[in-house]
Amino acid sequence: MSKTVNTAVNGVGVLVLLPAILQVLSLEDDKSARKNPGHLDLDLALLRFSSLFAFLYLCLTVVTGAFFDGGDAGAASDFPGELHVANGAVEAAQAVLQMAFFMELKNKVMTVCGRISSLLSLT
Repeated sequence: MSKTVNTAVNGVGVLVLLPAILQVLSLEDDKSARKNPGHLDLDLALLRFSSLFAFLYLCLTVVTGAFFDGGDAGAASDFPGELHVANGAVEAAQAVLQMAFFMELKNKVMTVCGRISSLLSLT
């Protein structure tokens, strides 16, 4: 039951990330990011490093579901291994979309803070 709920939550995450990425793509690009194309960015390096372990976990999840044998005495025989595979695939899609979202968001200008500070300076 918990794996079914986890798969459903990850599916909702995928559905939410698609319009969010489209909204981020419509934001204005950060000009300072283009001036220094070769500089090392710690945020993106940590995002890539942590995603490595997320994808490693996802690969192990899919392999576990593919080779699951319900005939073991200690294992739940009514647990479908296909659910593990489906969960791994949906989690992989969500991880890729989250990485794309954060990488695009990192290169955009947040103009809302600028507007608020300009409004506060007028009063």
